[in-house]
Amino acid sequence: MLLDSGSIHEVVESAVSAMLAISPDDAMFGRSWWPRSACDVAAIVISQLLLDRGDHSWRVVTGESEVRQAAHTWLERRNDSGQVEFSVDVTLHQFAWITDKPFCGSSESPARQHFTRITHDYPATSVPWIGTEDQVYLTTLRQVRSLMS
Repeated sequence: MLLDSGSIHEVVESAVSAMLAISPDDAMFGRSWWPRSACDVAAIVISQLLLDRGDHSWRVVTGESEVRQAAHTWLERRNDSGQVEFSVDVTLHQFAWITDKPFCGSSESPARQHFTRITHDYPATSVPWIGTEDQVYLTTLRQVRSLMS
């Protein structure tokens, strides 16, 4: 089932609020540096929350810049022909040279224009690096689910 834009925004806003509600002492990600260095954990957590809502259409994408020493991770939902229909990029604003706002909308993330060397592109249903309970992704997901319930 594909979630509509309003439902996607609801999941994203709740997830970000929950991530920011985790105390820096309890967070396994760089909570006090948000949004810097949190793109992968934010994308993984949000992708799993979208899966929880029955939307299995998301992909976790990581790209590297060809001109700057930087990498970034965001989410994409594509149509049957492979075109991006919706993107979730809640930490895009860590890159002031791109924007000062997160991105969640019915097009490609602006990150696609800057992080053109795609190094990872996985379905959210099979993210290979989600890890175990003592690692950042699964621990943060558990914390966020708890705060959202």
